[in-house]
Amino acid sequence: ENKQQNNDIPTDAYITVKRDEKGEVEIYVGGKPTTKYRGQDIWDIPFIKKYFEWMQGQNSDIKEFHIGAFATPGYKEGETGNPSSVFGPNAWCRLKFKNGKYGTWVFNRTYGSAGNYAYLCAGRCALSVRTNAGFRDAVFRAPIVPQGDVLAQLKQKVNEVSNRLKNERAQHTK
Repeated sequence: ENKQQNNDIPTDAYITVKRDEKGEVEIYVGGKPTTKYRGQDIWDIPFIKKYFEWMQGQNSDIKEFHIGAFATPGYKEGETGNPSSVFGPNAWCRLKFKNGKYGTWVFNRTYGSAGNYAYLCAGRCALSVRTNAGFRDAVFRAPIVPQGDVLAQLKQKVNEVSNRLKNERAQHTK
């Protein structure tokens, strides 16, 4: 599966930091282990792994840490949003929890050049989570986004209500 259900950003558009089947922290893009993101070497992989372990020590329910360099700008560090998958100089990150739920994307910062940013975003977001209490709080407490069946149920309910209203409107105009 190459899409996340909350905002349809393909998994190959961001970095995923998680434990492999042996329990070792690894970095993935598009579900495959890697040392590159958007064609560039990922900066300071040991550092990123160390801080992911630290994050899990703070909250044992964390399963994955997602980091992306997207064109969608943020407003200020720590604000939540819904970036597009288009590559750009704006760092966003979010958590996935062991129960399968996702936190919303949280804006980290903007860098001057998207080209230079691809290799920095994971390390910079990990550093911000570790050293900036306000940003860490925003990431750890970002609202949970409805996923999978819950989202499908919500869409179905909206369609049912919409159809019922259309039918009622049609009956009143006869």
